[in-house]
Amino acid sequence: MSIERLLIEQARLSDLRRELKAEGCEEASKCTRRAEIDVNGNPSLTVGSSCIEETYANHRDAMGEGGFYGETPSFEDAWNDSLEDDEICQHCQNVRSLKRQRMQAGQKLGGVRAAITRVGRRLAKEQTV
Repeated sequence: MSIERLLIEQARLSDLRRELKAEGCEEASKCTRRAEIDVNGNPSLTVGSSCIEETYANHRDAMGEGGFYGETPSFEDAWNDSLEDDEICQHCQNVRSLKRQRMQAGQKLGGVRAAITRVGRRLAKEQTV
């Protein structure tokens, strides 16, 4: 892959991560557990916790108690239990999905940056010879 293509891919992945982060923040602000409708019909955030924060708090409490039946549940297990019990709104589910996509884009971005570094080192080595 040429250096130009690597740079283009780096810019694309960086932009994608930024867009996914903004979408995630927008979705998080719409959490039905936190949202309150003001007199104009617009959602406004309250001090309450989101579905994700509530699930994390429940998970942390379970970890502090030694888990269930001597086992330590993962956050993913706690999340799936909350999903099965319909305790997670669609907005918070979207936040987790967007975060997963952002993490995947970040891993790809790391690979592209590593490739750029390898090309740079190779070029530097060629110039010193």
